Amino acid sequence: MLKSKKNTSKTLAIGITGGIGSGKTTVCKIFELLGIPVYYADKRAKELMVTDKDLISNLKNTFGEETYFPDGSLNRQHLSSQVFKDKKKLILLNSFVHPAVFRDTIAWTERHSHAPYTLREAAIAFESGSYKTMDKMITVFAPKEVRMKRVMNRDGSSEEQILARMNNQMPEEEKIKLSDFVIYNDGSQSLIKQVFDIHQQLTTKTRRKRKLRERSLLWQVSGMNLKEKSYLFGSMHVRDKRAFQLFEKLKPVIDYCEAFATEFDLADADPIRTAQYSTIPDGKTLKDILTTKQYKKLENYLKQELGAPIEMVMRQKPFFISNMVAVATLQNDMDHALDEALYRYAQEVGKSMLGLETFDEQLQILEKIDMDLQVKYLMESIKKGNKQHKTIDRLTKYYIQQNIYKLYKKAKKSMEGLEEILINERNHIMVDRFVVIAEKSTLFAVIGAGHLAGDEGVLKLLKKKGYKVEAVYL
Repeated sequence: MLKSKKNTSKTLAIGITGGIGSGKTTVCKIFELLGIPVYYADKRAKELMVTDKDLISNLKNTFGEETYFPDGSLNRQHLSSQVFKDKKKLILLNSFVHPAVFRDTIAWTERHSHAPYTLREAAIAFESGSYKTMDKMITVFAPKEVRMKRVMNRDGSSEEQILARMNNQMPEEEKIKLSDFVIYNDGSQSLIKQVFDIHQQLTTKTRRKRKLRERSLLWQVSGMNLKEKSYLFGSMHVRDKRAFQLFEKLKPVIDYCEAFATEFDLADADPIRTAQYSTIPDGKTLKDILTTKQYKKLENYLKQELGAPIEMVMRQKPFFISNMVAVATLQNDMDHALDEALYRYAQEVGKSMLGLETFDEQLQILEKIDMDLQVKYLMESIKKGNKQHKTIDRLTKYYIQQNIYKLYKKAKKSMEGLEEILINERNHIMVDRFVVIAEKSTLFAVIGAGHLAGDEGVLKLLKKKGYKVEAVYL
């Protein structure tokens, strides 16, 4: 018999149920997109009925050898004809199936102990009593007429057949009373928003509260004049596949928001303007701003490491050449950089596309960097040579760990003398504009991960303005 013991593992066990046609499977798919493992009890029960030797033996002994075809598949018509006309036999069938499912669930939970919580879908969680083994319960609700229409369109069942199945299940009102959370799937509320709100509550319960010292790349902003929650995501402008670990999980969050912003709207990128800002002014070339020794070092590096002649960059500002050197050391597994890929997805799903800065503002930042400092930065970049790979790997490791504090410290160190211009000043601008946009629309904003942490970081600045800032775990 199934004993009603609460889940004793560290991972929270969350049950999810709902009447036929309520849409609980659709809801479960949204949770899966957020990276939450889902155990589909009804589906798994059918699989166990043809794979679990003890269960097969019990069914044959109770309902006859004809319960299975010679090839080992289940004779569902034979089994249904017996149990659905005789409630005692249905209870007997459940007494065999439910313990087998319970044993299978325990093994499955152990395999997913890394998750903040697991979801266990079952149509009759309350009727069978299995809800007593859960830490929390979610019920997916939809009115009877909506459910009937869905099932008729889905299965082609008659109204009488559907009503008979509904009458065998606990009334929805009673399920709601026994539930910790209710998701309304009647079209009156956003499913994604409801799922994400519950996800936030459940992940908060599984993490220690450490103010802004949590490891996360995704942050929720609320309070003050914001009517709804908005989100900040720390990205990397890389095509390295390792940086894409959260890409699919971010889609439901983007779907939930009305607007999407990158540091500047990528649609505003202008190659001609970039060329103008990247060119050394007054007709000068690298020979005019580098010493003979520096020029020779750069020429050799470009030729040996990148296979490029120095003439190709003769009129380029040193800062742009430094970026070129850095990009050459990166992995290029994906078609687009992470921030660009997120931008494209938001564009595809029809979000309002915005920027927290303008394209010209980003280019004008470079005008503030002293040419001697640019030269110093470039020479240090080529001096590191192959060590750049190790630096990038370390940054990627911090990014995968979602350790925004180490990312910030590394960025600060690498931008020695440029932190105020490249990070701090821009953080104040981006925070002010994030707030203006988020007061009007729910916003998903993508900025460089190095901008999140620090005393002048975006998270701290938002906190200072009175907004509630919370880590989101995916």
